[in-house]
Amino acid sequence: MKEAVARQMRHYTREIKILTCLVGGAVHAFGVNMFIVPLGLYSGGFLGASQIMRTLLMQGLHTDFGGRDIAGILYLFLNVPVLIMAYRCLGKHFFVKTVTCVLASSFFLSVIPIPAVPLVPDTLTGCLIGGIVCGLGAGLIFKNGGSSGGTDVLGVYFTKKYRSASVGRISLMFNGIIYAFCLLLFTPSIAIYSIIYVTFQSFVVDKVYTQVINVQAMIMTNSDGEAIRHAILEQFHRGVTLLDGVGGYTGQPRKVLYTVLSKYEAGILTRMIHELDPDAFVVLNEGCSVSGRYLRHMG
Repeated sequence: MKEAVARQMRHYTREIKILTCLVGGAVHAFGVNMFIVPLGLYSGGFLGASQIMRTLLMQGLHTDFGGRDIAGILYLFLNVPVLIMAYRCLGKHFFVKTVTCVLASSFFLSVIPIPAVPLVPDTLTGCLIGGIVCGLGAGLIFKNGGSSGGTDVLGVYFTKKYRSASVGRISLMFNGIIYAFCLLLFTPSIAIYSIIYVTFQSFVVDKVYTQVINVQAMIMTNSDGEAIRHAILEQFHRGVTLLDGVGGYTGQPRKVLYTVLSKYEAGILTRMIHELDPDAFVVLNEGCSVSGRYLRHMG
């Protein structure tokens, strides 16, 4: 009975996460179309590449495509090879969420109307507001285990394959190429304001997406620690080390479990331990530095 309830709860949680990812995609697309595109600025990653391609096509073909922004459609096509890579190399769960988020983003980018006149005339103010809205949307996607495709998938793939690679480094390199093109093809002000927008968006994403913050967790328990160890391995797919300790006051033997996970996971772990072992003592140390083969989960 308990196992059936647990399975049902996991299924329900997955549905809520996917729904939240869709909301995040809509919020991100709203921020892009309402604040960034009317100012003539460009996003980073594959979306930025799609926007540059859209502008070049409009200039080359001398058409506005019926007043529709085709960047969302181009974004979908650019992601096709990356989605194939995700399916083959990164697992079914990650692939399903990535496809869902990419399709949702492409749809919302295509249907949300773009104002003919910027809602915020001041470019810097528009960058900041757009960064807040888009960062909130992207943060919701990442926090619930989703991925916007593009450099996110490339980053995860190369992180698994090469020790020196990271999602952030791959994204930074790709964005450097995007804004180098902006500098060559357009005016320096467009490149500069676009960089300001993406930088502020990244700041907001980090505030929402707590998976980027490492937390050390030390759990002291009078039990054998097996229930907690099993929960860490099964629920978070994290390594855990068991140590033998002695209570300084009582002199009684205790088990000490040590693991490193994200801030988001740490909150879930604390609640789980309270249910599994109410007498356990938990110490959390936020912001620790980790080197070596530490897997940064997408969700």
